[in-house]
Amino acid sequence: MIFFHQFMQKMRGSFKAVFGCFALVLCVLLSSCMTNANTESHGAENIAYLQIASSQYSKVEVILDGGEGFVAKTNDSAKRATTYEHTYKIAVGAHDVVIKADGEVIFSKKIFASSGEVKVVEVQ
Repeated sequence: MIFFHQFMQKMRGSFKAVFGCFALVLCVLLSSCMTNANTESHGAENIAYLQIASSQYSKVEVILDGGEGFVAKTNDSAKRATTYEHTYKIAVGAHDVVIKADGEVIFSKKIFASSGEVKVVEVQ
């Protein structure tokens, strides 16, 4: 505070005093208001979803890209537009999908799933 008072005594009555005072106060205010704010940005999750719809089968075996199969519950074909009860996460991109029921291949096709997309495969 003493420095500020001495500064004002030397600059009293001039444009430099007003400008200098303003600059000094502005610097003090800005430096005292600094915060350490971190921001993070997250895009859409890089996951797609697979849903099997069928009015004939309640469970099927799904084989993605020739890998190990898994048992998937199916959704009723009539309700598939309104419910995603049995939906499975898959990687985004192209996949070779083979679906078996009772040991027999009932679906075999290459699909492409975009990020966030629910890819519905209907089997009969």
